[in-house]
Amino acid sequence: MKRIDNIEFRWSNYNKKYELVQWKKWGDHENGEFRFVLAFYNKGSEGYEISFVGDRPFKVEDTNLLWKMLKFGQNVCNAEFDMEEEL
Repeated sequence: MKRIDNIEFRWSNYNKKYELVQWKKWGDHENGEFRFVLAFYNKGSEGYEISFVGDRPFKVEDTNLLWKMLKFGQNVCNAEFDMEEEL
């Protein structure tokens, strides 16, 4: 959905929810990259909440980018939730 450098906000067909992933370079795996989930966006009765996977977000070097992408993802989720509430 949106990727800046090595952080991506996207919909996961496997998990059936929005997630924030980090990409890392690694040999020839998936065109030289692999990904792992930093956080999930879980839908509740009052909106979406962010759930971190362990301490992975604390290991991200570019914290400004992480924060920007977390806010972007939350804004997308909030907009979707609000539109669904209006229907």
